[in-house]
Amino acid sequence: MARKIYSELEAEAALCLWEAMLEAKFTNEKREEEGLEERSDMVSVWDDTGSLFMRHEALRLAHVVCETYELIPVGARDAIAYDWEIVPAILDTFRWSHQGAAHDAPAQIAAVVTVALEAEQKRFQDSQRKAA
Repeated sequence: MARKIYSELEAEAALCLWEAMLEAKFTNEKREEEGLEERSDMVSVWDDTGSLFMRHEALRLAHVVCETYELIPVGARDAIAYDWEIVPAILDTFRWSHQGAAHDAPAQIAAVVTVALEAEQKRFQDSQRKAA
């Protein structure tokens, strides 16, 4: 079996994605316990397949994160944190099953994420104007 070599950017993307996956898992579990949310598909798959499978998914999906990021307009990603806002927004577009995460083409993901990021920037700017 050929060994996959990851670039530094892909490794960073995988680590940021893993961090976002952990955050999403713990948030979903807490909200589920509080009766505020149903178990997400990602958490259900995680429960059934384990952390090793999910870490490998983060590695497998790293190139999607990198390619998507490059397609997001610079203006939409300028004042937004890559690891805390962009990567979780990309994660939200994945569809989870026991075979792993399915995803759209990076250009389609970038379009969805760009709309979400621009809306978040507008909410932030509006709150800053109101506070001033």
